[in-house]
Amino acid sequence: MRVKLNIANKKRKGFTLAETLVTLVVIGVVAAIVIPTVIQNTQQAEYKTSFQKIYASFSQASLNIITANAGTMVGAYGNSDDLFNLYANQMSFVKTCPENTSPNVCFNGSSSLWYTLQGTAGWTSFTGASSGAQGILNNGMTVMIKDDTASACNSAAYTRNGSNLECGYIYIDVNGLKPPNRVGVDMFGFYITPYGTIPFGAPGSHVYGASTYCSISGNNMQNGNGCAALVLLNQAFSP
Repeated sequence: MRVKLNIANKKRKGFTLAETLVTLVVIGVVAAIVIPTVIQNTQQAEYKTSFQKIYASFSQASLNIITANAGTMVGAYGNSDDLFNLYANQMSFVKTCPENTSPNVCFNGSSSLWYTLQGTAGWTSFTGASSGAQGILNNGMTVMIKDDTASACNSAAYTRNGSNLECGYIYIDVNGLKPPNRVGVDMFGFYITPYGTIPFGAPGSHVYGASTYCSISGNNMQNGNGCAALVLLNQAFSP
């Protein structure tokens, strides 16, 4: 005897149009929140890597200059233009601007065009006598080099063991003239000393103390100026 088995056809239930639309909206909202943050974090990581590389190049250039001047930066130059030219002989610049050049030609020197780490207007304008000599490297980075002591190298901006040792300083914008132009993000500074370079934010610097000068939530007028040392050490910024 043949037995017939009746198997009920079961309909597979799919997503309704309304459910699909809701899912797409949720995905869109999440993407709108997450993707910009991911892109920003990636860009900032690239800026930090770029600074690490260019700092190494300027450090080597400084050692070359010092070696050619009997082992010290003291007496190697007379003013900011002289100091800049010493580095220009070591680095590849595609454009140079002497001291007192109008701002924002070779470097975003106007305080209205560069910002602190928290995004407020810069604490000073690198214009006129404060501008330093400037240039654009062949990789698009912009550079400002400022003499502080007419090669005496005794400014108190950087001190060690009771001695004032700053000759001048260098600011680099690894993103060139393009935004965001924020210190601690794409702009970083370091000192020129008699014996080499020292990043802003290192012990003995005038902006030492991450909680004040490199704080994500800070509001000091020079916040971000002390981040260079942390970037070179691959250390996190202060909360």
